[in-house]
Amino acid sequence: MKTKSEARRLHIVEVATEVFRESGFERTSMAEISARVGGSKATLYNYFSSKEKLFLEVMVSSNQQQFDAAQALLDFSDATFKQALQQFGVALLKLLFSPDVLSVRRLVIAEALRSDLGHDCYRRSRKLGEQRISERLQLAIDKGILKTVDANRMTTHLLGLLESEFTEWLVWRDAPELTEPQLQAAVERAVDVFWMAYGKQSD
Repeated sequence: MKTKSEARRLHIVEVATEVFRESGFERTSMAEISARVGGSKATLYNYFSSKEKLFLEVMVSSNQQQFDAAQALLDFSDATFKQALQQFGVALLKLLFSPDVLSVRRLVIAEALRSDLGHDCYRRSRKLGEQRISERLQLAIDKGILKTVDANRMTTHLLGLLESEFTEWLVWRDAPELTEPQLQAAVERAVDVFWMAYGKQSD
């Protein structure tokens, strides 16, 4: 059972997530979050010493479980690795281009030129995710499934290919939700290009 303190912390993060999405990082104040949470600003600062740290927690925690589930699909046991790449790509794009995650990513981009928030979010979220994907790709290299190439560079190319057809959606005010046929087709094209470049069978 979670302690009362941990439950309070989680409640603060949930409320802050709503406020940041409604008002953006710049216009959101700790006073507004505190008012919605209920309690004093001093109590809020006991949990998070700055608005930046609270936003980072929102960014990192809001979709971690879904990302973990997507990454777990990069497996070798139940499908060929190319099929695993397809499953991983679909799950990842569903997450990255969902309305909630798009709104958070836009907040980070908007703040990137004004503060270190963008870099800090990258360091605590995407960078860690990329490292974990690289570890999975390195396993495929070690097993002779993928060519012997730097796994970090390979990860960069894989993610770039997966997101390439929808990157511009980040700057659309009313981006449509991805349909399943769109996702499947776009990921299949990305995986085909990746496989031609890095799949051992393409030698």
